[in-house]
Amino acid sequence: MCTSRPVWAAGWPPSPSTSSSTRAGPRPSTRSASTCRTSSRPSVSRCCQERLGHTVTPVPSLHPSPGCPQWGLALTRSSCFVPWHWGGSVGCPNTRGWMRGPRVSTPQCSARSVALLPTVLPASPSGSAPSQPPTGAPLLPAGLKQRREVPGKSAIFSGEHFVLEETDWYLLNLFRLWWHYGISFLRLQMWVEEVMEKFMRIYKYQAHGYAFSSLEELLRSLGGDAFINMTQRSVAESLLEVGVTQRFVDDVIAAVLRSSYGQSVLVPAFAGAMSLAGAQGSMWAVEGGNKLVCSGLLKLTKANVIPARVTGISLHSSEGRALYQVHYEGSKGQGSSFYDMVVVTTPLHTSRSNFTFENFEPPIANFPRAFQPSVTSVVHGYLNSSYFGFPDPKLFPFASILTTDTPDLFFNAMDNICPVNISVAFRRKQPQEAAVWRVLSQQPLDKQQLKTLFRSYYSVQVTEWQSYPRYDSTKSLPPIVLHDNLFYLSGVEWVASSMEMIAVAAKNVALLAYNRWYQDLEKIDQKDLMHKVKTEL
Repeated sequence: MCTSRPVWAAGWPPSPSTSSSTRAGPRPSTRSASTCRTSSRPSVSRCCQERLGHTVTPVPSLHPSPGCPQWGLALTRSSCFVPWHWGGSVGCPNTRGWMRGPRVSTPQCSARSVALLPTVLPASPSGSAPSQPPTGAPLLPAGLKQRREVPGKSAIFSGEHFVLEETDWYLLNLFRLWWHYGISFLRLQMWVEEVMEKFMRIYKYQAHGYAFSSLEELLRSLGGDAFINMTQRSVAESLLEVGVTQRFVDDVIAAVLRSSYGQSVLVPAFAGAMSLAGAQGSMWAVEGGNKLVCSGLLKLTKANVIPARVTGISLHSSEGRALYQVHYEGSKGQGSSFYDMVVVTTPLHTSRSNFTFENFEPPIANFPRAFQPSVTSVVHGYLNSSYFGFPDPKLFPFASILTTDTPDLFFNAMDNICPVNISVAFRRKQPQEAAVWRVLSQQPLDKQQLKTLFRSYYSVQVTEWQSYPRYDSTKSLPPIVLHDNLFYLSGVEWVASSMEMIAVAAKNVALLAYNRWYQDLEKIDQKDLMHKVKTEL
């Protein structure tokens, strides 16, 4: 049976109001839910596998069954995330929110699913509407624990020699940074902390129920026009302006961005700041695999999941209100249903989107932008330490290797990866032993390149995908509102592509839909929010 419990986000429904009054707004649908039959058992689309320590996290879709017209709908792409930072560890939600850093999705997980959101919020026993919008999901479902860390040092390789090497001594690492780059690393840290301090305002705004109808308004509320400008100028230009040296940008900043976004220091400053914040090593992994976060949250919502591929959305009207017909293909053939709200989370770009919008005026077209191709090669073999200047493999000390932006280098980064379950007796393989290495590159490695990196190897597993936006100098950002109650989530990737940004954008869309439905316009696109939230009780 269809329940009246909303599935906006884990943590809903909010506590019902004890007041007998309701908000003014559109008249909710009165169609009965008694004829809608769905499976009450939640499930997760498991389109990815964990192997050789390559932790992947399928994004859950919250899907009650079609046929319940009083529910809204969201279209989601079942994607896989490989969060990580330049130190080589797999990233995960930390104490402040989702990890910062690049989001990487695999091509075999491109199937879309139909996800439903409620358009009629349940009334309290007194007949009133909920008094508060959604408060968001807990960071980790119960029962999950942090995976034990396995120590490993990092270095930056120029193609001929290591330009920067990490040691076991913290003070020596600081001295080396100062000796090579002066106080550039301090200027970088101050710049990143300033950006992140302003970015963290979004959590306070959302806790008070505020939402934004465009990415520009969201950024302006956090950091003013300076944040807007950070999407239009490069991270290199911004760092040079605050006193970071060109050498530090060429060696360190370029290496971090090549390992995260697979791009150069010409990426926008805001995306670069998010990537650099994730490179500071404050992240951690979940024991058993980071995918347990998503499956645990999905189970917590008690949502119904329906695997289906959406083929199109057409606009209709009923009693003067927009009604959206969603066409899809599932295991039982083709079907369609009508919904009051739709949230599209798959990228609306020619290379990634294959469903259509019909009867919309003006027409909704794909956005003319591209995604950055990326290749991950998981190699089980013996590292060729001589290529990195260590003839004796026993003396090779590094578990993670980043690279500078050198034309002759054919890979962006590589690291010695560990299983998702680490026992107390587990130890990292010695340099002279066969180990599992993950190599990131922009093109598949040929046999000669593999022989350059490895003396010999047992197996190679290669995955190619379009992982994150190809950042350029485009001045405009995609919209959030495509139509009255048709919302677009993935446009935030063009501000910065990370799990934290997607989580923030998802809650913003939920709050925006809630506030628009109940005509609470004072909670949308408000100015001077810092002053407002300080004065609110």
